Amino acid sequence: ETYAARAISFFATTKKGFVYKVACRVEQIPATQVFVTNPAIAKTQAADWESQTPLGTSAVRLIQAMANDQTVDGYEVRQATAVPVRVGDLEVQLIADYRGASLTGKVVRIHNRGAKPVTLAERDLAPRDTLAVSIADPKLEPGASTTAFVVSANGETGHD
Repeated sequence: ETYAARAISFFATTKKGFVYKVACRVEQIPATQVFVTNPAIAKTQAADWESQTPLGTSAVRLIQAMANDQTVDGYEVRQATAVPVRVGDLEVQLIADYRGASLTGKVVRIHNRGAKPVTLAERDLAPRDTLAVSIADPKLEPGASTTAFVVSANGETGHD
C-alpha cells in the first residue's frame, strides 16, 4: 500500500547473453515463485532423466523427488492454488503438479474432516493409468492430514 509504483521492472539475462525486460504489476496477491525455462530443452532433459531407468523405477524416483520437495531437471513444477474438494469426510487438495516428457506427478494433501479414523489405500487415489502411489501416513485420525504422491504416464513413453 505504501509503494507508489504501479509496476516493478527488472531484466533477466540468459546464459547466451540475451537480455529480457520483465514488468510485474503491483497487486495484493500471495507470493508466487516463478521459473522461466525453455520447454524444448526441458523436455529433452526430462526424457534423459526418465530414460535412465525402466518406467516403474523412474516413477519411484519421481515420487522420491516430490516427497523431498526437489526439482527434477526438465520437469515443469506448478504449485497449485486449487481449492480443496470434499469427498465424504475427506478434504483433498492438489498441492503441486510435476510434468516431464513421459511422466506426470501430483502432490496431494488429504485431511480427515470426519469424526472417525480413516485408512487410505493406494487404490483410493490411483486412476487406471497410475504407475506409482505413495501415501505419507495412510492412517488418518480425525482432524489429521497427510500427503500423497501419485505418478502416471502422460502419453507415449518409449520405456520397457
